[in-house]
Amino acid sequence: MKNTKDTELLIIVKKFKRWVRVSGIVKASAESKNSSLDKNHIRGHRAEEAVAKLLKQKGYVVFRNIKTQIAEIDVLAISSKKISLIEVKSLDDEWRVFERISPQQLDKLRRNLMLFQDFQKRNPEFELGVYIALVNQLNQVRVIDVAMD
Repeated sequence: MKNTKDTELLIIVKKFKRWVRVSGIVKASAESKNSSLDKNHIRGHRAEEAVAKLLKQKGYVVFRNIKTQIAEIDVLAISSKKISLIEVKSLDDEWRVFERISPQQLDKLRRNLMLFQDFQKRNPEFELGVYIALVNQLNQVRVIDVAMD
């Protein structure tokens, strides 16, 4: 028997998925035609897995590689009161972190956040957050809150 918190979270996730489907903000994703990935894609995929694993351990429901009308969201995580949009960056040199996040990526994060603000307006009990998750070579995750005011 599931506990009440798990049941409540599943109801929230269903409500959110229904809103996403009806609003049309997520594009249908096509299967990748190229099954071979280069070294950077493999490292990025592993970094996303590390972030997803951490969030699941903290009780979030996690979706990966969500394609919106604007850009792909690496990780979208939902808790009972929070929706988090997360850009994941794998790092081989932590000193270069800000070189890895372009102004265009920040703009796409901001614009994606605006898409999800409609859900928040209809469901004011939810908080929206935008984060950048940095994953080093040891798969250690550090999360930075990105203020999008």
